[in-house]
Amino acid sequence: MRRAFVPAIAGLLLGLFALGDAPARGDIYPPPGGAAESEAYSLFNQEKYLTARTRADDALRENPDSIVGHYVLGSVLREAEGSLPRAMSHLREARRLYLARYGDSGGDDAATHLYRDILLSLQETAGLMELYDEQLALLDAHDRRFDPDLTGQHAWPLMKLHRYDEARAAAERALATDFAWQKSVGYNALCAIEAEAHERKASYEQCLAALRHAQKRAAAATARGAAFIPNLATHAYNAGLGALANLRHDEAERLALEGTLRMERTASNPWRFLVGLYLDEGRSGDAVAAIRKMLAWCAHQPPGSRDQKAAETDAITATLLLVTGDGKAGLRFISRAMERPDRHGISSAEPEQALGGHAVIRRALYRLDAEVRAEQASTEDLVGWKGRAVRQLAAHGVRAEALPDDERVVNVLSDDERLTSTLRPYVDGGLDDLPSWLVGDLVDILGPGVVSVALARARDEEKFEGTAPYFDGIGAEVALAQGHPGLAREMARSALDKLPPAEALLRARVAAIGAEGARRAGDLPTASAFFQQAMALDPGAIRRLGLALPAVVINDAGGPIADRATTLLGRSPRLLRAAGAFEVRVQSDGATQRICLFAPLGTSLGCGEVQEAEGERPATTATRLVDEFHRLVFALRVPITDSDVRGLDGTTTIARDAGREHLRGILDGAGEDDPE
Repeated sequence: MRRAFVPAIAGLLLGLFALGDAPARGDIYPPPGGAAESEAYSLFNQEKYLTARTRADDALRENPDSIVGHYVLGSVLREAEGSLPRAMSHLREARRLYLARYGDSGGDDAATHLYRDILLSLQETAGLMELYDEQLALLDAHDRRFDPDLTGQHAWPLMKLHRYDEARAAAERALATDFAWQKSVGYNALCAIEAEAHERKASYEQCLAALRHAQKRAAAATARGAAFIPNLATHAYNAGLGALANLRHDEAERLALEGTLRMERTASNPWRFLVGLYLDEGRSGDAVAAIRKMLAWCAHQPPGSRDQKAAETDAITATLLLVTGDGKAGLRFISRAMERPDRHGISSAEPEQALGGHAVIRRALYRLDAEVRAEQASTEDLVGWKGRAVRQLAAHGVRAEALPDDERVVNVLSDDERLTSTLRPYVDGGLDDLPSWLVGDLVDILGPGVVSVALARARDEEKFEGTAPYFDGIGAEVALAQGHPGLAREMARSALDKLPPAEALLRARVAAIGAEGARRAGDLPTASAFFQQAMALDPGAIRRLGLALPAVVINDAGGPIADRATTLLGRSPRLLRAAGAFEVRVQSDGATQRICLFAPLGTSLGCGEVQEAEGERPATTATRLVDEFHRLVFALRVPITDSDVRGLDGTTTIARDAGREHLRGILDGAGEDDPE
């Protein structure tokens, strides 16, 4: 099982510039060319991207073969607009023109410095575009001409090409150099390589070493007043992943928070990591607060890095909405993530892994929407039972919309190793962006027989202590699907005894599966206890699994509204008539009408209430009341409003902030010759 939205180790692919103390571009030499080219080059190095592009366009109008013009325009297209194919086209042209004019080893100091910048920009863009063979060739070209060698930078593309021995050797050579920035790249690469190899302890140690090394470099840079401070957020993000791989949940949070102490330019958004962590732990208020900070972090990034993780950002937003019970809004976000997938040049994952994970999330949202529609259909009586039947059929139609996503997941997981990795908690190689509490959906998608075989293989391969309860949780779902309810109950009990308390939503799902197994086995007391545990941790688990609580409806109020509400509750797909289990009480307090759910021993598990409107028909009030009961009682309590949901789409905020950056570039670039 994979932790939500901590998909894979993140790489330092923002270029040498992000390393702080590494050799970087600058105005050491004026570039070859005229005034427009010199100004474009200088403005780009000052990160005044909009004005730099304007001057580069001017240079190319004056001379279509301007090396500086193509270099600056290509680099700006990557950094400020995220337009990677166009960026690559201009950068390749800059290199071609340079070689035609100077050859591979010609040119004065200014031209040579420009060529180095071109090669660095090209290799960075190639990495972002997942052109790893080309990236390696560019790195080799750099090292043949310039010192120091970019030894550590070779490790990441080698790893992405699955040349692990070569990647490890490159990383270790980087650690053996005298350059702190090379050591940083080496640690980062080993962190990812060990994660890919499923070496939990080794990956954690390397990721933590990378973070501590980066912290020392950042402290030293700050002390000497350096203009650029080495990146910490990426290393903190990776160290958090390493901690999770070793089931150190509290430490994972602490490490991720270390990455939030300073706003940095990196797509490794520590707040996105924390949103998933808080959701898994059932900390709804913290998740909502973190998602706002996640969007603020995104708005701070230039498009070149922000767009690299746009789909991942949409996916975590969709998952938050899944937990809150807002399937329609969640479908908008996850569909956008699937229509515009991220590139994976800056993570150790493959594109198919994210596609499969997002397909499972969208399928869950479709099924949630279907369950909500079924609840709404149970309260409608405009055209009698025929009308309700039509709505119920419509709800089944929504479930059918998930079938293409089922096919996507089947295709992605046709690789046995990828399926096994998905079932193993917190290892690379499986589906990405998939919460641990949604992995059980694979039993329905792939079939219990397929999952049972893969689960046995995962148990055999996994030697890390503490993973057994995760496997038992999946085993309970397999047993229930295969018609062994008693076994499902016992496996759920075993999982719940040992699952970490931090796995709140997963524990809720396992409890719900155990409860259904106990109910089908005729063990109502155990079923009630398990159902109560699920409702306390995440009541939305009951709805998402399409289950019903054994309950009796009691009318404590009387009167036309309460009588009608009692009748409607008898049709609810969330309730199953059974004595001696849960109680659903219909109550009235003047104009306030209320429905509350109580556990067998009287513990209140939530209420829905409405105010009786003047002139409103009792039947209409009763319908609103039951709908509100369903909405509030069968979803995790998250402090989020409809306007908050609209605000979760960071497009407007990001566009506004990007506009401010562009305006700042225009004003900064006006200069003395444009006083207005």
